[in-house]
Amino acid sequence: MKKVILSIAIILTASAAGFSQTVIKQGLDSIVCPKRYKCVYSYDAMGNVILAVSYSWDKATNSWVWSSEEKYAYDDNGNLTMHINDSRKKATNDREKQNCKFENRAYKFENTYDGNNLIIQNHYKWDNATNDWAISYRHEYAYDTNGNKTIEISYHDLDKTTDDWISRYKSEYAYDDNGNKTIEISYGWDNDWIEKYKYKYEYTYDDSGNKIMYIIYSWNNATGDWKGRQKYEYTYNANNLIIQNKYEWVKFPNINRWVYVSRDEFTYDTNGNKTMSASYSEYNDESLYDTNGSYSREVYYTYYADSLSPKDKYDFIYDNNGNITIQIEYRWGMKTNNWIKYSKNEYKYDNKGNQIMKIRYFWYDDANIWEKSYKEESMFDLSYSKTDLVMPDYIDDDNMQTKEIKYEWSGKKWKQNEVTSYYWSEKAITKNNKK
Repeated sequence: MKKVILSIAIILTASAAGFSQTVIKQGLDSIVCPKRYKCVYSYDAMGNVILAVSYSWDKATNSWVWSSEEKYAYDDNGNLTMHINDSRKKATNDREKQNCKFENRAYKFENTYDGNNLIIQNHYKWDNATNDWAISYRHEYAYDTNGNKTIEISYHDLDKTTDDWISRYKSEYAYDDNGNKTIEISYGWDNDWIEKYKYKYEYTYDDSGNKIMYIIYSWNNATGDWKGRQKYEYTYNANNLIIQNKYEWVKFPNINRWVYVSRDEFTYDTNGNKTMSASYSEYNDESLYDTNGSYSREVYYTYYADSLSPKDKYDFIYDNNGNITIQIEYRWGMKTNNWIKYSKNEYKYDNKGNQIMKIRYFWYDDANIWEKSYKEESMFDLSYSKTDLVMPDYIDDDNMQTKEIKYEWSGKKWKQNEVTSYYWSEKAITKNNKK
């Protein structure tokens, strides 16, 4: 009975002050392509990446050689407070020191927060002369009581005489009662914030919060007011964007108005899925979807010899889940005056939507065939989903990737080119629940 009472007391105490929970996840330890490249990752207790070290293979010594590394630090809220990217190579003699490929290169930025709002960001670069970090530029931010960013100031250097920051640009923001950004004004610095380098962006919304207009202005020094540059208008049905029009401001002796530039139109099925998209512009670029979303085409034009000419065309075929299964690229034949096949990609997916194969072909007109070029295969462990994994943010797989194999076509068969393996292990991750 005492054990039960003690357990309840611990839970109540933890609940009053907030508590932490430990969960077991699979963490990505390294990505290795033998005798080519390797990247090794380290994490903090919260599962954030704190170190990523890259290596390349040195054939002379038959060993891994340090190539670069990235370091990260975080505050108690999980906000990134520091990031260092270091690719400085270590010269071993005077000749190497004089060789540009051994030049030291590294940068760092440090973030300061007020709660979860970023208020200061300092950027540094490595100074070889002093063998230390030298600050290069700085950003400062301010927010309203709702957490909306209201001011951003950028400084590009320190005054060596006064040690004061030299201003570069400033942006001010305003919002409506719903938190939608309505105005953004940017200033340039020339001993003061001046209109000479001033820009304004205006946003208008409907009662549902949809953006219906976006206008870009620049400051006209001659007239002392704003001059329109570009305007976008948006039209919606009950749920989706259906029309986007783009305009540019034209001012000539007989023209002083917004002039239409391009238009995008969209249609949807009863489930809200986009079924057709058509684009029209001064370059006559086209984008078309069929009625069930299984096929689409994009066509691009350019000006050649003072006339509009087709340039590239892409056809896409999709599976029932919206994944591209075939992409065919065409080039316009100036002599034949028709579309000529150029390349083709074929894709396959597993039942979770992960791309597990890509095959690249090129068209051989003389033989009238698609000739294989290269192939990529990816393997996943589907028993783990994204929520079960700890990995760098730039890896966005929905399941645990375990291997990637690349092949080249020899003319008769696939020749394995490289194999990259992903190594994982269990990590005890702490989740803080604050009151």
